[in-house]
This record gives sequence, structure tokens and C-alpha cells, in this order.
Amino acid sequence: MNSATNHSSIRLIRFSDFTPNTLQEPSQSNRLALVNSFYGTGATAAWYLACFASVISWTCHPRKRSVDAITSDFIAIVTFPTIASAHLLTQIQSWSSGASLDDMTLQQMGASLSASLIINEAYLSLCNVLLLPGVFVRTPKRLCLLAVTGVFCVISEAYLYFALPSVRQTPGIFERTFLIDSFALLLFILILVSILFGLLLVYLFVLVSRTQPDPVPEPEARAGAEMEDAAVRNEDIFLRLPSNYCRSLSLTVLSFPLMALTAIACGGTSMYDLLVALFTMYKERKRTWAGSHSFIYLFFPKTEASIMDLDQAVALSAGMTVLGFSLYSAADAQYNRWWRKQK
Repeated sequence: MNSATNHSSIRLIRFSDFTPNTLQEPSQSNRLALVNSFYGTGATAAWYLACFASVISWTCHPRKRSVDAITSDFIAIVTFPTIASAHLLTQIQSWSSGASLDDMTLQQMGASLSASLIINEAYLSLCNVLLLPGVFVRTPKRLCLLAVTGVFCVISEAYLYFALPSVRQTPGIFERTFLIDSFALLLFILILVSILFGLLLVYLFVLVSRTQPDPVPEPEARAGAEMEDAAVRNEDIFLRLPSNYCRSLSLTVLSFPLMALTAIACGGTSMYDLLVALFTMYKERKRTWAGSHSFIYLFFPKTEASIMDLDQAVALSAGMTVLGFSLYSAADAQYNRWWRKQK
């Protein structure tokens, strides 16, 4: 009798010892149950690689830097944050007031919203870097598409701030800091983006007015124009072109500090969390890239999708392929340019 009791107690003790370990993993899995695999590590890394590949093409390639074309790589760059912003809006519409939700549902909501917010704020920082090559070489199509996507990201995040106040007021629902955590910072971003978008519209108007072809004159007017003095025509061109050039140049110079402020403000939350994570890793003697204090999750949403999943591996391979072709194309163009100069 005693032996049977001791045996059962020993089994009970062993079961209680392993119970916390067995319940810990399903808790994290349940928290990420609503996060879409669209935000997986492979897909997000492929998007970052595509952005880097476009920056290389727009700066190092002698021909592609001035081509104002909407390529497939460029469409992929703006499609990812656009879908993330649209998904954020659909989530806001699908969730009711957070007052009637339990803690687990709020945690799942926070994890799902965090995935969209991470991509939004990452694009708002990268957008300023992507806009710079287009400003220098005057590519209005690229500028418009990048700016409209950035405005859509800001509007979706501002809508989240006002539509779901219970989410931002619930402590601990987000694992990192976002723009919606500070109304002053969000308002500052809205003002900066509005000013930059207005400057961009004026800048595009100046570019269009410069590139408009002159109207074809009538035969009588053409005959009279051929008899004009060449010096007068040269003087007229000299008076018109510097005015347009100075206006576009002044708009460009004015937009640079505003773009820098926008990039700093949008990336300020990530930089703050990055410094906190690095300080925590140093304080606790943790030198690993994984774990609860890793700063990788500041730029990559947490999902149940693994990098070893087929869709994530294919997406990562596609991003690496795009980057490889961009590097090869830029290097080959620079080499051919150098070789022609040597001949």
C-alpha cells in the first residue's frame, strides 16, 4: 500500500514538474495564431532585398538610374507595404471594441496588428531613401508611386489610432514601440508628410511644365520665326531655363531636411527599441541574435511561419535572385562603360 502511494506520488511530482514547459509553447503559438504568413521572415527579407536591389539600380547603373519606368521590382517594393496597410484597415474594421475581448484575444489582436505596423513604419523610413535617386534624376512616375504609398501607410496608421483607442490604451499589447503610442509624434509625422506631399506636387508641376513641347506654329508664324534674330532667341532661352531650374532646385533643397526629419521620426521608434534591446543584451550578457531580447523582431514581424517553410524559402530565394541580378547588371554596365573609355 505504501509503495503504491509513493509510486503514484512520484508520478504526480514528475507530471507537475513538466507541466509548465509543455504549456509555454502553445501559449506563444496561440498568440501568433492570427498573424498571416504573408509577413513571414522569408517574404519580409525578400522585400528588403528588393528595396536594396532597386537602390543599387537607381544609383549605380548608368542607364537605369534615369529611366522613369514602372518595373516589376519596383511594383514589388510598393505592393508589400500597400497590402500591409490594406490588411491593417481590414483588421480595424473586423475587430469590435476591445472592452469586451478577453486577454488572449487582445494579445492575438496586438500580434496581428504589430505585423502590419512593422512593415508600415519600415517602409516610411525606406521611402525617403528610395525617393532621393528619383529627385536627382527627375523621375516623376517613381516619385508619385513611392509618395502615394507612403501617404497610404501614414493614413492607415492614423486611422488605427482613432478607430481603436482601446488597443493603444491596453498596456502590454504591443511588444515594441510604434508611432501610435505617441499622439505628438504621429501628428508630427502627419504634418511632415503633408508638407512633403505638397512640395512633391509642386515639384512635379515644375517638371511637367519644363518638359511640355512647344506648340507647333502656323506656316505664316513659322516663316516669321525663321527670320528672327538668333541672339534674341538665345537670350529668351537663357532667361526661361534658369528660372525653372532654380525653382526645381530650390524645391529639392527644401525637401531634403523634411525628408530627413520624416526618416528620423519614423525610424525613431525602431532605433529606440534597438538601443533598449542592445542595452538589455549587454546587461544580461546575452550575445545571441535570437530570443526575447533580439532586435531582429524590430524589423521582422513575428509569425508562426518558419524560414524553412516552402513559401518563405521560395520568397527569400526570389529576393536573393533579384539582388544578384541587380548587382550583376550594375557591375556589367559600369565595366562596359569603363571599357569603352579605354578604347
